Amino acid sequence: MGIARFGSVSFLNARPLVEGLGETVLDTPAGLVDRMRSGELDAAVLPVVELFARPGYSAVRGAGIFARRDVWSVLLIHECPLREIRRVALDPASRTSAMLVRLILEHHERLHPEYVPENEPADGRLLIGDRALEWQRQHQGRGSLDLGLDWHRRYGMPFVFAVWAIRDGAPDRAGIAEALRAARRAGEARRAEYARDDFELEYLTRVLAYDVADAEIVSVSHFQSVLFNAGLIDEMLELKWI
Repeated sequence: MGIARFGSVSFLNARPLVEGLGETVLDTPAGLVDRMRSGELDAAVLPVVELFARPGYSAVRGAGIFARRDVWSVLLIHECPLREIRRVALDPASRTSAMLVRLILEHHERLHPEYVPENEPADGRLLIGDRALEWQRQHQGRGSLDLGLDWHRRYGMPFVFAVWAIRDGAPDRAGIAEALRAARRAGEARRAEYARDDFELEYLTRVLAYDVADAEIVSVSHFQSVLFNAGLIDEMLELKWI
C-alpha cells in the first residue's frame, strides 16, 4: 500500500481509530465530507449519512464508531418537554446527528420545529462530540435526550454514527481497509491511555464500540430505510462494505 491520506475528527471518541496511522488530517464531520468529495483524502471517518447521500465510497467493516445503547456524546438538550419543542439549534459540524434529530422529532414525535444555527435562541439544542460529553459529565443525562439510547429503545439495535470510508478512486483500497482495521485494534488496546479519568474510560470502553460487524451493518441499512420511508432522503443507495 502506498502512502494514503487519512482524515478523522478531533473528538475523544475517534481516538481509538487512528492509532499508528501517522499524519492524519483533523476536521469536523462536515469538513471531512467536503475533503473526501474533493478528492483531498483517500479515507476518512465519515458520518454514516454521507453513505446515503452519494455513491463513491466503501465503508470499512470492522472500523467505525457506534453505541450499543446510550452514546453520551450526541445529545438533544431541551429546556421544555420534548413534545413542546418549537426551535432546534443544530451544530453545523454534524450530519448524522442532525438527521437523527429530524427523524425523532418529525417522524416519531410528529413535530415540525424550526431549525436554526447553533448561536440562536432555541428550546432544543443538538450537542455532539466533546461538548456533549462534558454536558453528560455535569448533568448525568438530565434535561437531554441521548440519541443513541432513543434509537435503541425504538429499534432494539446499536446505532452507528460514523465509519471509516474509502474513496472508490483511492489506490489499494483493500490494503487501506486492512490498515484501518489494524489501527482500530491497536487503538482499542490503548483506550485506558486516552482516558483522563474513570468517566472517560467508561465512555471509551462501555458506552462506545468500534468493531463494526454484522449487527451494526444491518442497523446502518435500517437507518437508511427509515430515513427514506420518512421522506428525509430522496433515494436508497447500494451500500458497499470492504
